[in-house]
Amino acid sequence: VKGELTGDDMTVVLLLPSDDVPLAERAAALGEWCQGFLAGFGLNYRDNALSEEGKEVLQDLAAIAQVQDALEESDDGESDYMEVMEYLRVAPLLLF
Repeated sequence: VKGELTGDDMTVVLLLPSDDVPLAERAAALGEWCQGFLAGFGLNYRDNALSEEGKEVLQDLAAIAQVQDALEESDDGESDYMEVMEYLRVAPLLLF
C-alpha cells in the first residue's frame, strides 16, 4: 500500500455523504474521516522521521477531527466544506 501511496498516479477518494445530504452532516463526516485516518495512521506508522510538513498535516487532521461547530447552509459554508475536502484529498499524500 505504501508503494501505491508514493506513486505518481495516486488519488485519494474520500468516502463521504453525497452533496444532497445537509452540510452539517457532511462536515461531521469529514471530522469522522479524519479521526479514522489518524487512528489507522497511528496504528500502522512505524517510522519516527516525519517531515515538518507531515507533522503539520497530522496537526491539521487532528484539528479538523475536533471541529464541533456545524457549517452554515450557505454559499460560504459550502465553499469552506469544499476547501477542506480538497485539502483532505491531498493531505494523506504528503505523509508518504
